[in-house]
Amino acid sequence: MFRRQLWAGVAATLAACGSAGGLAGWSAAADGPTVDQALKLRPVQKDVDYDVPPAAAAAKATLKSEKTDLGSAWVVRDQEGQVIRQFIDTNGDGVVDMWCYFEHGVEVYRDVDTNYNGRVDQSRWLNTAGARHGLDANEDGKIDSWKSIGPEEVSQELVAALAARDSSRFARLLLSADEAKALGLGKERQADVLDRIGKAQAGFDALAAKQQGVTAKTEWLQFAALRPGVVPSGTEGSTKDLLVYENVAAIVETEGKPGSVRIGTMVSVGSTWRLIEAPLLDDNQVAEGGYFFRTSAPRPADVAGDTTGGSGSEEKLQKLLTELEALDRATAAAGPAALERNLDRRLDILQQLADAAHEKDKGQWISQLADTLSAASQAGGYTKGIERLKALSEKLEADGAADDVKAYVAFRLITADYTTSLQAPKPDFAKIHMQWLDKLKGFVEQYPKSPDAAEAMLQLAMAEEMAGQDEEAINWYRRVAKDFSGTMVADKSLGAVKRLTSLGKPLSISGTTTTGARMDLSKLKGKVVLVHYWDSTSELCQADLKIIKDLYAKFGREGLVPLGINLDSSEAQFKAYAQQNRISWLQIHDARGIDGPLATDLGVLTLPTMLLLDKSGQVVNRNIHSSELEGEITKYLKAK
Repeated sequence: MFRRQLWAGVAATLAACGSAGGLAGWSAAADGPTVDQALKLRPVQKDVDYDVPPAAAAAKATLKSEKTDLGSAWVVRDQEGQVIRQFIDTNGDGVVDMWCYFEHGVEVYRDVDTNYNGRVDQSRWLNTAGARHGLDANEDGKIDSWKSIGPEEVSQELVAALAARDSSRFARLLLSADEAKALGLGKERQADVLDRIGKAQAGFDALAAKQQGVTAKTEWLQFAALRPGVVPSGTEGSTKDLLVYENVAAIVETEGKPGSVRIGTMVSVGSTWRLIEAPLLDDNQVAEGGYFFRTSAPRPADVAGDTTGGSGSEEKLQKLLTELEALDRATAAAGPAALERNLDRRLDILQQLADAAHEKDKGQWISQLADTLSAASQAGGYTKGIERLKALSEKLEADGAADDVKAYVAFRLITADYTTSLQAPKPDFAKIHMQWLDKLKGFVEQYPKSPDAAEAMLQLAMAEEMAGQDEEAINWYRRVAKDFSGTMVADKSLGAVKRLTSLGKPLSISGTTTTGARMDLSKLKGKVVLVHYWDSTSELCQADLKIIKDLYAKFGREGLVPLGINLDSSEAQFKAYAQQNRISWLQIHDARGIDGPLATDLGVLTLPTMLLLDKSGQVVNRNIHSSELEGEITKYLKAK
């Protein structure tokens, strides 16, 4: 019975979303599905690259009911035993609510029915497919908003929106007024940003209506930008650090003709990147400076090592700059070999520019060279990237380069080496992880003042905390807070120290609940309080919420009070989820997410995070797991 019901859930749900083609004739009375029926299921979203085995290979595939970490599932494996599909029942009701698609044995995409009503409401691109996490509130098969999306993916979405003249698709990428107000910008800058985003939609619509350069045949090739930078707190009256990409462009090709879409400025809002202005099509103008970064790119005369202004030197460097721009604007789409050849040439040009640049400009070109090598290596398609990064690092050491330049390259090398090692066949994860931590420690020791040292120390602190080495974690967090005082990462680290040392101490959390009431933990003495940091898109959080709901029903009258700290970026999204899932206990919502004050105050770095307080208001467990909840709650409810 379970097998028939589970498969019926697969067919019914995907049929409702228009993605279960070929299953109309399948009978629920059959013993179970066939491999052919399973392989006919398709993702709800169209732009997904996943393994579709040819008929001969499909004939040798198998489909079995298996237990997975997320629940019972139908699992399709190829003839070598590698997973190519999983259809999972995550809540144990006998109906599939998660559909997972794989490429080369790695899950790259999943559709999810989070409210168990038989329709997909979330779509996620995973692992090598990127970081997009789309929400479909009205369950019509179209993304309504982005919970997570990277800068490269924003540029892809923008090109797709232009090609389809899809105004709503562009709107999903645009910074909202509420998000702009939460960035902590100074008064004048905030007003200007609000003005820009207010005009952006009309600007996009006007461009989309008249442009003919981006069509259905246009291919997105490349994200073009220098590395992102931080606009520090205190700039023009701002109260927060802001991570920004300036002068972003998307390199495209339409039926063999190269082109570019000028995107402008992107800002980071939690795990999403947002646009603040309408795009422009290539007009052969080179943008200088940026909206937040007001410096200009080096001019040929500045780049020259020969500062006498000799025309031969300027002409040579201008030629290099022109060639570099051409390569960035149009990468050949004739196959991997051509792409690698172009990448090699681009790297050679960057190296020549770095060698010839005026001293004050060398760092910019070397940083761009290191970023390109690191990104190409981690993407998995450029096998020479690690060796070239090592050679660049050795050259800088031999040349006596400045420490900040050497540090920048060294950190990119560590990151790229770690990522590519994990991509190797049958990697030894434990060994790779330990080597990575040792390299991070070496980096911090050698370059303690580098901006990347803060990130390195934070990674070390998190690793020690996850390993249960609290004292070591606290030492690292405290060092981040001391060495990088005044930054967001320092504030988060201080919060982590507070959380790790909270046992036996009262906890201070206050705010306005979603019902409009003022809440303060100090008023809940006499109750056993469970503090739960969560968001509605996390599957682990969703699982915890079901357990908390049952425990509240069982122990609420005996004195259990759950307090949810919801970190969804959209209040409407939170309220819809809470209503659909009948979440009735206290909730405080912070749209600023994991970087907001409620999460920062306790250094919450991952979701879910739960703390348990006894009747005296003191913390008795600062990182409780859902499997421990009932036993611990029972113990402290009985305690006098």
